[in-house]
Amino acid sequence: MAWMGHELRYKTLHEPFSNVELIDDVFNFEDVVVKDFPNTILKCGYDLKEVISKFDKVICHRRESVRDTAISMVQLMEAQQSHHTYKMSDNWLDDNRNQIEEKINEISEIYSILEELKFDGINTTYDGVYNTKEDIKKLIEYLGIREPAWLDILDNKRRLRNGEIGMVKLRTTRLI
Repeated sequence: MAWMGHELRYKTLHEPFSNVELIDDVFNFEDVVVKDFPNTILKCGYDLKEVISKFDKVICHRRESVRDTAISMVQLMEAQQSHHTYKMSDNWLDDNRNQIEEKINEISEIYSILEELKFDGINTTYDGVYNTKEDIKKLIEYLGIREPAWLDILDNKRRLRNGEIGMVKLRTTRLI
C-alpha cells in the first residue's frame, strides 16, 4: 500500500473501517489507496460490492497461506503496532498456538469472502511481490505507472516478518 501511495502520489488509508473517524475519507477523497479487510467492511454495515464499486482500481492482495496470515495478525495484536519488523521463533509459535488457530478460522472466512467476490481488478500475493516479483510488473501495468521510483519499498528487506529494516529509510529506485 505504501508503495502504491508513493508511486501514484495518493493519500493512503490503512484499515479505515477499523477507525470510525476515517471511514468518510474512503468515500470523500478522489485519489486514495485503501487497504482493509472485507469482513471489517461488512461488520461496519457496508455492502462490500458497493464499497468496491467506488474505486476505479481494485487489487486483492493476500498471503497464499491462511496460517501465515493468522500468525501475522496474532503478532500484530500482541505487539499493538504495525509496520515494524519482527522475528518468529518456535517458542513464540508454540506459546500462541491457540490464538493462531482462532485467527486461522477468522482468516478462512475472509478468504471465502474473497473467493466468492466478483470484481473488476487483479489478484496479487505476498509471494508474487516479495519472492518471485512477478506481481510487481502486474501492478505497474495495472496501475499505469510509467516510471516506478519507489520499488525499494517492495524489497524483501522491508518485509515485516523476518525483514531487515521494515519501512524506515525509504529511497527511490528505478525498475531494472
